[in-house]
Amino acid sequence: LDTQTSRVVQFGHADFRNGALLRLHDATINPCTPIPAAASSIHQIYDSDVADAPTFGMASKGIASLLECADERAAPILCAYNGIRYDVPLLNAEFERHCVSTRIDAARVLDPLVWLKFHRRHWPSRSLAAASERFGYRLGAAHRASADAEATGTILCRMIEQGMVPDDVNEAFKTQMDMAALLEHEDQLYGRFLYIDRHDNSTLRMGFGKHVGVALGDVPRSYVRWVLTLSDLPSFASSELRSFL
Repeated sequence: LDTQTSRVVQFGHADFRNGALLRLHDATINPCTPIPAAASSIHQIYDSDVADAPTFGMASKGIASLLECADERAAPILCAYNGIRYDVPLLNAEFERHCVSTRIDAARVLDPLVWLKFHRRHWPSRSLAAASERFGYRLGAAHRASADAEATGTILCRMIEQGMVPDDVNEAFKTQMDMAALLEHEDQLYGRFLYIDRHDNSTLRMGFGKHVGVALGDVPRSYVRWVLTLSDLPSFASSELRSFL
């Protein structure tokens, strides 16, 4: 999970236009290092599967041409689920490692997870699979690159259809940047434990567990006392919780 040291073993993309899937593609990549068993258990890609695959260096020009939006007539908008925190820095590290000049600008990547953390913070899970189900899409081969890409594109299209994400791309990028800054500030104060109501700044809600989304004043005191015993509780969150006892 370290974006600076991890390696790509599969690159996949899904092309959408006007809400419809146009193209789906996977490319297996040889990371030139043994794939950890823990990773293989998730994506089902093993050393034998990549033995004859091209390295990232060999595939980098093709990957870069996709990400650099070479077609000026209809430059694509990049989208990745949790891409700002993971996919973008991971790919940029691989490009740098292989002396490829391409760099992805995270500020120009739409990340549905940012929007869901802001607008759907009360959901018990915001994993790609859980989000797909919420939007009425069945995620097939989870953790295969192209399947995840197709699910991500589908979720984004449905979020735009529902008005959660603006259909003007520049407005969407600016709104996403503002939300990401607010979420970062919130995380520094409360971690995963609490979040600020999206319509009432004076109300705090439980951010995890069986009472996720419940206003702090309505959470059972016994549960609040239990949360206060957790070792990773930030001091600001602890102070707020104690004020409700």
